[in-house]
Amino acid sequence: VILVEDLIDVPVLVDVGFGTPGVCNVLLPVKFGVDATKEDLHGDKFEFRRDDRTDRFDTALYRTRIDNPEVEEPMYRFSITDDLENTASEFQEGLDRVLTTSPTFNGKRLCVLSDSRGHITLGRDYVKWVEKGVAVRRIELPDETAWRAALLEHFGIFLTPEEC
Repeated sequence: VILVEDLIDVPVLVDVGFGTPGVCNVLLPVKFGVDATKEDLHGDKFEFRRDDRTDRFDTALYRTRIDNPEVEEPMYRFSITDDLENTASEFQEGLDRVLTTSPTFNGKRLCVLSDSRGHITLGRDYVKWVEKGVAVRRIELPDETAWRAALLEHFGIFLTPEEC
């Protein structure tokens, strides 16, 4: 998660997907109040709120999923004034935890690319196209050769044997 300043008139929260491919094309300006609720392409809603539960964080982001509108899910708590270097222990420990223990990022092959209609996902043995939250096409990949061909064709990535 990165907080970007000077992109628009307020800071913008950037994340690669909140666990949902295709969401990464939504800008989340850090604004508060009813008019500040932001909806993504899938219909999920995001809202920033002041958070005074601790001295460390002052802002929380909540998501309300289109398929479960009764539940407001807390996504992040952070401080709007944080200016952590990427060498800060808090940043490094959090990144290390995600990259070493998260099954999403270390337990499987996964490549996702968003476009204006949705996204394409290359999984362990398939390629899948999703538009507006609905899978519109899926191709099974029978072997490593087919997987590498799909990686090159759809993502422009060529792996040499040493990179696997």
